[in-house]
Amino acid sequence: MTSIEEFIEARLGEDERIARAAFLAGTPTTAQWSADAPEVRSADSTLVVKHTWPKEAEHIARHDPARALQMCRALRCMIASLRLAHYIDDDTLDETLFHDDLRPLARVWRAHEDFDPEWEWAA
Repeated sequence: MTSIEEFIEARLGEDERIARAAFLAGTPTTAQWSADAPEVRSADSTLVVKHTWPKEAEHIARHDPARALQMCRALRCMIASLRLAHYIDDDTLDETLFHDDLRPLARVWRAHEDFDPEWEWAA
């Protein structure tokens, strides 16, 4: 059985690989996409999506690879902070509380085959 922390790290790794693969060779990984419906273009004006509805174009551009990479970094920082916050003393992590706090994050990937239904979180 995979721990909830391992599950989340694996999903973040997948998201990073997919985001990096979406960048054209030589494009900085901070380059943001833009929407000009019906098209979406990369930072160097390369056409990414040829035709979509205006609201979809905004959504696609807003969730570009640069943002996906930034989100992965931010979530890893949050997980590290949560881990530190759940130490009872210098050597003892309260894993139950730590894992409970990770449940809402794991739920993002609840459709993934490795998601454990025991991690389900009721809002």
